[in-house]
Order: sequence, then C-alpha cells, then structure tokens
Amino acid sequence: MPPGMLPPTLRTAVITRTHQGGGLEMALRCLRFAGDQFLEDCAGGTRRMLLNDEDLAVVRVQTALRELGFDIGSHGADGFFGPDTGAAVSAFKQQQGLNPSDPVVGVGTMTRLDDIFFVDPPILDPAFLEFSPLVADKRVDPLVANVLAGHLAAPFGSWRRMAAMFALNSLNSGELACIVATSRFGDLKKLVLQQAAAVQPNGETAADWFERERKEALKARGFSGVTFTFQNADGDSVGIIQVSDELLRGKSVTTRASTGQRITNEVGETVIHELTHFRNLGNQAGIRATPDSDSKTYFDTALAAQQTATMPRPTQVVLLEFMEEISARHVEWHVRQEVQGNPFAGQFLTDVQFAAAVVSYLHEFPRLFDAGNDYVTTLNQRPDDAVARMRQAAQWLRRLQEYSFTDNEEDEATVQERLQKAASVCDFLAAGGSLIDPPDPQGLFPLVQDFP
Repeated sequence: MPPGMLPPTLRTAVITRTHQGGGLEMALRCLRFAGDQFLEDCAGGTRRMLLNDEDLAVVRVQTALRELGFDIGSHGADGFFGPDTGAAVSAFKQQQGLNPSDPVVGVGTMTRLDDIFFVDPPILDPAFLEFSPLVADKRVDPLVANVLAGHLAAPFGSWRRMAAMFALNSLNSGELACIVATSRFGDLKKLVLQQAAAVQPNGETAADWFERERKEALKARGFSGVTFTFQNADGDSVGIIQVSDELLRGKSVTTRASTGQRITNEVGETVIHELTHFRNLGNQAGIRATPDSDSKTYFDTALAAQQTATMPRPTQVVLLEFMEEISARHVEWHVRQEVQGNPFAGQFLTDVQFAAAVVSYLHEFPRLFDAGNDYVTTLNQRPDDAVARMRQAAQWLRRLQEYSFTDNEEDEATVQERLQKAASVCDFLAAGGSLIDPPDPQGLFPLVQDFP
C-alpha cells in the first residue's frame, strides 16, 4: 500500500462535493487544488498526506497554509512534509476545530482548505487573474499561473508584464497549448490528441508521440524547463512548455561545472526563459540550415565542417544552442533586474558589458552549447583562443539579430542595436584594440559573479 493510502475499512466517502473536471470525478473545487490526484484522493478519503511525504501536492498545501499566516519553516514551500509543515497543519486544524489535530492532511483538512480558497466562479479567481480560465482548463499549472499573474500585475512597460502578456496571448490563441508540470504531463493527453495531426512530422502517430514524450518527461533529470512542439491537424506547430517538479519545489539549480557552485532557479524567470524559446521557434529551421562553410557565421569553417562530420551533433546545433540560450538568458537578466529592484538596469547596460558577458559564456560555459560537438571547446584550445572567441562572438551576435526578444518595440530596437554594437566591440578587441577599464560582464543570467 503506497504511503498515505488508507486501508479500505477506514476510507471515507465524499459524495456531495464531487464535480466533473476533464472527464474525472473530483472532490475539490478550488483551482489551486482541483485536479491534483494526491489532493483529490485526500479529499475523497482514499489517501492521507503524512510526515515525510514528498510531492508537488505538498507544495500546494504548504503555499495555502503560508498564505493563511501559518509558519511552514525556513525551507518554505519545498514539497517535503517535514515537522514544520506538520506543525502548521496541526495549528490550522486546531484553529478550524478539526479533530484530531494531528499532522495529517485528510478529508477534513483538505475540504476545509478547499472551502477557504474556493472562488465562485473559479474562472474569476484573483490568485491567477486572467490566467484563471487556463488553470480551470488544466492548461497552466496553478503554481505557474500564480507567478505569471504576479508578473501580469507588474508595471506597464516592464519586461515581466510583457512576458506575462505574451504567455497569455499565446495560450489564448492556441499557439501555446500549455505550461505544465512534469508530473501532470499525462493530464494533457486528451487536449493534445484532440488537436494533433494523426501522424506527426517524425512519422509517429499522435498517440505514440504523446506516450513517448510522457515517458521521457518522467525519466528526465537535471532540467528546469523545456519547450517542444507537436503538429496540429492544420499543419501548424503548437508549443508545449514543461517545467520540472523540482523547479516548482524550489529544488532546481544551475551548477557551474568548474567549481560546483550552485544557483537556485526561480519559477518566474525559468518560465520566461522558456517563453523566449517559444517566441523564436520559427527561427530554428533557418539556423539549422546554415552550412558549415558560411564564413559570416563560423570563425573556423574547416573546424565547423570537421566537427559535423566526426561528432554526434552537427555544428549547426551549437549555433542554435547559442542563439537560444543567449537570447533567453538576456531576457531572464532583464526580469531578474526588475525583481531585484533595478527596473532601469537595461538602460545603463553598455555594449562593452554585454560583449564581455557573451564572450565569458563561450569561455566559461562552452558545454552549454557544444556538448556532443566540441566546436567551442576546440576554439578555446587554440593558441589564439582569445581572438577566436572574440571573432566568433561577433559573428554569432550578428546572427542573433534574427531573434526576437520582446513585444515592446522600443525595447526590441534597443536590444537589436545592442547586439550590433556588442559585435563591433568584439571585432575591435580581436583586432588588438584595448579598453581603458577591464570590462564588467553584464546582461546575461547567470554570470560567473552570480554564483555564491
């Protein structure tokens, strides 16, 4: 019997509260809880949440208790039902007159939390603002929607609000199917199969494609988010953004391989990172079609061709990974600056700082781009490695002007100009130019100085 499951003789039937959701009988009505099978089982009397349980469902309960003013401990909503969470549950039950007031979430606790947070109608739940209908349709995870709603409430003209509006518009148009947690990816099956072409571009049936993606999602490790597509019946690509349970539990980290230093990944910034990937999906085919002989793209065309011929991944994928990661990490930097109280940081970002940041990525984090190819790693081994990095950075910064960063026309124009000028800085330095002061890398997140 799984942990937290009740013996059949102790199960409590909950009949009067059930409603239909996605074709399933559900006991819970509040958007932040409904559809989470663990919590539905707790409310339905077939399972209990106990000390040492570990799940996204625990995060949902922890978040609710914290919003009600209960202390869940210094670790916050981490998805682990430890003593602090148990004490908060017991305190809540005592306050609500629920007996026994033990550190257990069962029928009484779950239904009381559901009653407290339920908004009628659910699609007007203020916790999610305009994302509420999408949460109700199970297209956006409540934990993600809550963060995006916070960004939606950010000042007009901010990068956060722009990104949240882009997400909302993309979801409402159907171009983006969903933003879902790994553990709930299976809930998308009906939605995807209703829209998907019977046969996907790789030759798989839609059902086989979905099942393979579901299995890969469950066994994937070490990622915060991933963006991919399926083809709908009209032949259009529809995006899916999947975020890891570890991210939603505050357990996802970025590690600097050379030192082992770690930074915790934030939900809002990671989702916006993935939204930047989604924004530029249409550019990928052109990047992949770039020949290794293109001297405007590759500093060392012979090396580019050699790596394509001898390594598992073609060099075009290295270029693509550079484009994807630098664009997303630049947008993420803007958002992080705003969150940290520096809304005008982008206006003071210099071309030299941004150029230094891009070059530092080629030097410090080559495996982010060239795993399975080694193009950048091999450039770094040349006797003239500093010049090679500068020249390559200049070429790829100019290619990066093919990408889009924001819907704000003024900000987009600023970024495009920054890319061009940063490329010129790299060319200047590669030609032997010098700067009065050492460059201070800025404009991407994370950078070396961001690791504690």
